[in-house]
Amino acid sequence: MFLMLLSIFPNFGYSAKARTSVEAKDVLGWWYVIADCNITFNPFLYPFSWLIGSGRFSGSHRFVSMPIWTGGEFPHPAPRTPKDLEGEAIMSLVLSQVNINIIYNFIVLLTIKLLKMQDLYFCLIAGIAGFPIGGLMGALSGFLIGLSVIAFIMLRSRKGNGISAKILKYIFEKYEI
Repeated sequence: MFLMLLSIFPNFGYSAKARTSVEAKDVLGWWYVIADCNITFNPFLYPFSWLIGSGRFSGSHRFVSMPIWTGGEFPHPAPRTPKDLEGEAIMSLVLSQVNINIIYNFIVLLTIKLLKMQDLYFCLIAGIAGFPIGGLMGALSGFLIGLSVIAFIMLRSRKGNGISAKILKYIFEKYEI
């Protein structure tokens, strides 16, 4: 649940830019909009999107903007600014990706728990935190730094959690200089 909530926040879940143009408006307030969007999703919050090749989107996106009514006795459709439409275009793309990643994130987190590799939670958090700093490379660097910290702590304390400790012990003993 926390990951889903975090994934809809700009800079943590995604970085995006959009330019919109209105194709048509009707008298009831519906706007038909075309948006040119560039969006990059955080690979640790949207892993399934990256697996299917949708981690980055650059192109045209059509959507229908719902009317916003204002006024007291005589309601009428309110005008919207281009910035409002850009935010709406980006959010419609983000929500479409959130829906397909919820189950996948749950399975990944459950697998980490069942394999008793809870140390990877720290690595995931470091990867998520690295995305606002450096985009895709920041996320991957954050994950690797988190993994290095966990490996260092495990090797220094000679302790570890089940499988993750065995994997790290095997790697570092096999390639010891």
